[in-house]
Amino acid sequence: MKPIAHIKTQSGITLIEVMIGVVLSLVLSIALVQIFLSNKVSYKTQTAISRVQENARFAMQRITQSINAGGFTGCLPGRLLSDAASVPPVVDNAGGYSAISGTNAFGISRAVPLPAVLNRSMISESDDIGVNNITGLWDGMPALISDCDKATLFTITTVNDTASGSPPSFAIEHDDPLQNPTDPSSKAIYGNELNSMARIYRWATSFIYIDTSVAGKNASIDRPCKTTDDSSTGYDDRKYCALYLNGDELMEGVHGMTVSYGVDTDEDLLAEKYVSSIGGNNVMSIRVTLSINSVDPLPDTGLLVKQVSSTFNLRNNTLN
Repeated sequence: MKPIAHIKTQSGITLIEVMIGVVLSLVLSIALVQIFLSNKVSYKTQTAISRVQENARFAMQRITQSINAGGFTGCLPGRLLSDAASVPPVVDNAGGYSAISGTNAFGISRAVPLPAVLNRSMISESDDIGVNNITGLWDGMPALISDCDKATLFTITTVNDTASGSPPSFAIEHDDPLQNPTDPSSKAIYGNELNSMARIYRWATSFIYIDTSVAGKNASIDRPCKTTDDSSTGYDDRKYCALYLNGDELMEGVHGMTVSYGVDTDEDLLAEKYVSSIGGNNVMSIRVTLSINSVDPLPDTGLLVKQVSSTFNLRNNTLN
């Protein structure tokens, strides 16, 4: 008689094996999440660094463009040695604009070329200035007249848009009296003091300052810029600051600007010392330090903040 064969049965997965599998899966999932979070933080950090660096380059580039034009007086070489010297090419304020308290502001003045050329002599210093073209001229405009040898500043009171005489000449009424560019203590008669090719320029000032960004001025937000973070507001106040040029926002995220001026104290056209305010037309260079933030905060660390500094020479003040 044959023995009865025993049928082997397959055992299932035990509870211990299931628990081990679950634990391993959790460990792996946690590791993957940690890697993802780490990469995300790294990506945001690199993005913030890139943004701050790019903003720093852009800001300094725009400031450079303005400062390089400072003191330009047309074809007149070197520093403007006339009554215009009492109106420095650099001003240490924001003019008619509002800068945030605790920050510096400055303006750069220059002559902007216009097509107007002097084409009529003046018999007396109160006579109108006669020009061949009035494009770009308007009432109340600060103006400069130069013949490449000397120059003077004045304010246009009225621009007459009807030409008369031969050759046709437009009469430009001005504040009285005008100063003689060769002798500021006397009056100027342009037909005698400047040659017939003297040109009219617009005397313009570009003001650079910090104010609340367009986003912060939004009526539904109304979050004013502050140079330091106020924890009571519930957000970082610095992110709503911006760098401005004559009322136009250049870029957001600039919450600090410090300006110092290199002045010439011995008339050698070199800066001997740096001061925080200016009192005359002896500025040879400007040192600007900006505090720039990333606008978007980083996880756990808040805004990324970087300070950048650069020194700019006033090219038109150092020419001989």
